[in-house]
Amino acid sequence: IYFAPTFKLQKNSDQYKRKRQPGWTDRILFRSNNSLLKLVNYDSNNLVRISDHRPVFAQFMLHFNKKDKDNLEVS
Repeated sequence: IYFAPTFKLQKNSDQYKRKRQPGWTDRILFRSNNSLLKLVNYDSNNLVRISDHRPVFAQFMLHFNKKDKDNLEVS
């Protein structure tokens, strides 16, 4: 994780609440049994300040074989 803690911030602020320990409570879980799904980016959005959490997002690359209308693999 290469971004600041996403929880317990004051609403409409970048300041953490003093009585709480900052943490990374929001996460995205995924599993790929093979190399079809690859994580490209995992980050938080610090521009959304309507909550005491900052939203997190992930971007993935999905590899698959294209098939034609007869369900045959196409290179």
